Amino acid sequence: MHDPSTVAFDIKYPWKTRPSKGWPKGYRNTFITIWHEDPLNFKGKCGCRNDDSCGWSRPPMTQEELERVKGWAKFEYGTIFSKQLATAENRSWAYICFDSTCHEAVYWIWRYIKYEKTKAKGWKFLDRRNALSAAEVERIFNLASNPVDNLKLLHTQVHDAESFEDFFLIIYRAYQSFRRPWYRHPRWHIHHWQFQIHPLQKLKRRLFTRCRECGGHFGWNESPIGSWGGKEVWHDRCDRSGPRAAAAVSPVTGVEETTGSVH
Repeated sequence: MHDPSTVAFDIKYPWKTRPSKGWPKGYRNTFITIWHEDPLNFKGKCGCRNDDSCGWSRPPMTQEELERVKGWAKFEYGTIFSKQLATAENRSWAYICFDSTCHEAVYWIWRYIKYEKTKAKGWKFLDRRNALSAAEVERIFNLASNPVDNLKLLHTQVHDAESFEDFFLIIYRAYQSFRRPWYRHPRWHIHHWQFQIHPLQKLKRRLFTRCRECGGHFGWNESPIGSWGGKEVWHDRCDRSGPRAAAAVSPVTGVEETTGSVH
């Protein structure tokens, strides 16, 4: 289970802070943070993460759609990995020239999905109505060859129709996310918005929150340290966890010593 809260928008102050070494042009602090709070309603949906019923990371699917896509994957496996399939079935593959790389596999899967999803279907390979836009070609290159996160490893793990199905589904979700209109993204689910007004939050903490250790108030710009559940907070100078706790007692005398912050 992950956190169902996701930042939808940040509203900044109209003014900037003074220029510094880290921010030579100044920095605008956040005034209001708008959170999208996922309702975790998975009824009639599948293919979602367990914290994302709205489809923030990828659009959800119905069970009927999922079965249809699995049928597409089963059909395309024999085309894109035809040599692998022929070898597994002890058939001659001498006439098969196509032995796909990762980029080729992503490209032809994307084209097949677009062919199946488009209303004006032509021949799936060369018909202009199914041609890819420059943005789609860029997305395909990114999926296949991004140096940080790409599908090359998953491509090498395709050994049969079942493993190819997982590979196909990832590309299908990427296609669905790419084709989704901006106004259908969950960040525009106004009924799921929650507002975090930072000045009010600081004022509430300043007036009503006390340090667990010393019982004192917190400063206006002070960042308290909290427990995992956030129910208890304390000053940074009162912290007795982690490296600070180890340094608080002298290993020679066993007497508590005053130490600075340990980072």
